[in-house]
Amino acid sequence: MMLRTASQAAVHFPQEDFLSLVRSTPSSHGTLRVKAQDEGTLLQLMYSEKDPSPETPAECIYQKLDSLPTEEQELQTLVEQLRSRLPAQFNVVVLVPNTDASGFAVQCYVSSSSSDKAQSVEVFQHRSIRDLYSRSILEPDCLSHASVCIVGVGSGGSHVALELAKSGVGRFVLIDNDRLEYCNIIRHVCGANDVGRYKTKAIKERLQDRNIHVKVQTLEEDISIYRTSEEIQKAVSSCQVIVAATDTTASRYNINSLAWEKGKVAIFGKCTARAAGGDVLVFRPGQTACYACIHGTTDDSPTDQEQTSVESVRETTPGYVPDSSVEASIQVGLSSDIIPIANLIVKLVLVELCRDKYSDLSSLQEDLTANYYRWANRREGAFANYPAHGIDKFNEPSILRWYTKTFSADSSCPVCLVNEMEPGEVDDAFFGKPSVD
Repeated sequence: MMLRTASQAAVHFPQEDFLSLVRSTPSSHGTLRVKAQDEGTLLQLMYSEKDPSPETPAECIYQKLDSLPTEEQELQTLVEQLRSRLPAQFNVVVLVPNTDASGFAVQCYVSSSSSDKAQSVEVFQHRSIRDLYSRSILEPDCLSHASVCIVGVGSGGSHVALELAKSGVGRFVLIDNDRLEYCNIIRHVCGANDVGRYKTKAIKERLQDRNIHVKVQTLEEDISIYRTSEEIQKAVSSCQVIVAATDTTASRYNINSLAWEKGKVAIFGKCTARAAGGDVLVFRPGQTACYACIHGTTDDSPTDQEQTSVESVRETTPGYVPDSSVEASIQVGLSSDIIPIANLIVKLVLVELCRDKYSDLSSLQEDLTANYYRWANRREGAFANYPAHGIDKFNEPSILRWYTKTFSADSSCPVCLVNEMEPGEVDDAFFGKPSVD
C-alpha cells in the first residue's frame, strides 16, 4: 500500500461493533485489516478473527489501554514500540480504550515509511443512530421502529426506498424479481457494478450504506403471480405501509387486494407514457377509494402508462408481435421526470408513519389530505393541451405542478365495497376532471 505522507491520511472504522469486538478479545493487542481508498488518503480499519496471511504482512496493530500516557514522550515511545512489531514500511497503530471509563477515544497513528515519525490522524468512527440523525428535523425514535413494504424497486421504487432510509425508517421489505440491466442504471440509484444482481439485493446494500442500523428483508418474487405466497403474505402483514411502485397492471390490482385484506395503507405511484407526467394514489382501507374503485376491475387505458419493461408492454400487445418490436416500443422518461413522483410518495409515506405523533412533519398531515395527485412534466400526452408559458401563472393549468382530487369510494367496488364518502373540494371546471389511467 502506498501513501505519500502520513499527514494526508484519515482513518475510518466502518464496523458498528468495532469497539466491542476488540474489547472481547482475550489478548491486549492484535492486528486489524486495512483497506486503502483514494490513493491511501482514507484507511478503513476492520477487525477480523482471521490472522493475516504470510503473503500479506500486517500493516496495522492495536493495543488496548486502560488509560493513555500523560506525557507526550511516553505516548510516542509506546507508539514506536508497537510499530516495531509490524513488518511493513507503511503502518498504522491504534490505541483502543479498554472500557468506556478509560477516559479517551480511539487514537490512530500513521507512518508512511519506517524512517518517518508516526503522526496522529483524524478518526471517523461509527456512532449511535442518534448521532447518525443528529442533524435531521425528525427525531430518530419517530421512525426507527417504522416498517415499509416496497413492491417494485426499479427507478421509482429504489429512490423511494433510499429516501425513506435516509429519513430514518428502520425496517423494509423489498419485493421484486427483476435483475438490474444496463438500460436501467441511468435512472436507478444503483450503478454499473450492480448489473446482473437482483434489484432487491443491490438496494439492500444501498440502504445499509446510508443507515447501518436499518433492517431489510428481500423477496425475489413476482407479486403478479405469487400474491398468495406465504412469504409475501407475512411480509405485507408485518409492515405499516405498502408502496406500489410496479410497472404492470396485474401487480397493482394484486397489491390493492392485499392492502384491503391486511388493512394496510397502500400508496400507488406510476408514470404516464414517456414519463410526461404521473400520478399517486393513497388507499386507506375502509376510508378512501381503492385502486379498483378508480380504475374498475381492469385498467382501461394501460397504453397511457409508461412502458418500462417487456412484461408491461406485453400486457397490451398481441402475442404475434415479435420481441424485437416490443423492445423497440419501450420508451422511458428521464430520471428527473420520475423523481417528483417518487418524492411525493416519500412525503406521503412519512405522513402515514408519523400520523398522530408529534413531529416536524405534522403540518404535512394537514396539507396532504387528497387521495389522488397528478403531476405534469411536459406538454405531451394527457397534458398536450396545457397552455404554453404557464409555469409562472396560477390561474390556468401548467406543467411542473401537482393537481389533486379526492375520489369517492365506489359502493359497487368488488374489492372494498365501501360506501360513498365526501369528495374533497376541487374545482373541476378549472382543473378538469383528472384523466385516470
